[in-house]
Amino acid sequence: AIANAMRANQLSLRRHWTYLATLAAAYAEDAQFDKAVDWQTKAIELATNHSDMESLRNRLELYKQGKPYRQEPKKP
Repeated sequence: AIANAMRANQLSLRRHWTYLATLAAAYAEDAQFDKAVDWQTKAIELATNHSDMESLRNRLELYKQGKPYRQEPKKP
């Protein structure tokens, strides 16, 4: 997941927050929380929509607490 997210960031020239947030989530899932915090912070800097920024900040707090971000599957 980390390698794929890194590649997506390279292809986007690190200009889109969603790829940065994905990389942060991958690092957090791998218990590399310092890197997750760094990338999530960069994602927040690029986000422009208020609701996106709020969600990104919530994830950042999880990473600072040493917890990964996980989406619950949508129920049919």
